[in-house]
Amino acid sequence: MNIIRVTKTSRNRVDAIFTGYQYLFFHADFGLVAVAKREMNGIQAENNFVIMRSEQISEEMIKSTIEKNESTFNNRLNKFFFSNEDNKPQHTLPYIVDVKLENR
Repeated sequence: MNIIRVTKTSRNRVDAIFTGYQYLFFHADFGLVAVAKREMNGIQAENNFVIMRSEQISEEMIKSTIEKNESTFNNRLNKFFFSNEDNKPQHTLPYIVDVKLENR
């Protein structure tokens, strides 16, 4: 799991968590604002990302974060497919986030 700082300001902070096959974008005030899942395809030189987002994050912010992070791992072409979730509030994303703290 890799944590990525998306924005540099603390006022509108957005962080992303990369789990290996998906990116979870969190806003400091709104919580989960986007999910980008890697879709497998038959072409080895391409990565396809299916993205669901709310109105609290832009398409360009998601694209630039994934492009920057993926370039450190491989040299594949990234394609983005947005699922028309834009201009919807955060609570319309069909996910619930459960955080559990454990002792190390």
